[in-house]
Amino acid sequence: SRMSALETKFAHFLTASAVSAKNVAAEKNKIETLISDISHQTKTPIANLLLYSELLQEADLPDDVRGNAEAIYAQTEKLRFLIDSLVKLSRLENGIITLSPKQTPLLPMLQSICDQLAPKAEEKGLSLKLRDAEAAAGICAVCDAKWTAEALCNITDNAIKYTAQGGITISVTAYEMFA
Repeated sequence: SRMSALETKFAHFLTASAVSAKNVAAEKNKIETLISDISHQTKTPIANLLLYSELLQEADLPDDVRGNAEAIYAQTEKLRFLIDSLVKLSRLENGIITLSPKQTPLLPMLQSICDQLAPKAEEKGLSLKLRDAEAAAGICAVCDAKWTAEALCNITDNAIKYTAQGGITISVTAYEMFA
């Protein structure tokens, strides 16, 4: 009957869907294991590169060699950041890390970022400031405060790294649906 044929097609669909979901889960586990292995296997060499490049920077070296040691250190820090980001992204995608969004005032988060990164900006001869803190005082966003702060800190850190002169100004604007 038509009903029996429909039931059979639906059963085949459910079976195929279950197999597909199982295969996707297995692939996610393989990826998580691979990323975890990469992270674990690279921690010691990265730590050693950072240590040895710091020791080289402290030694009495010609300027060109010192510059090379500083470049090794900077690139190793970048590599560590990229691997850490890869691990976090993988854990987020696989549900190991969960987000807990809630209504969060943004001013304390932004002030903390400014306080944390202002010395780094000053080392480069840059200013880092928060525009119109009084207006930002009442602005909130629904977000996971920890991960949002980390993302904004990374953006601000990049702004400091790639700004040659002048300064960086952080501002927040409230809109009807978001900030």
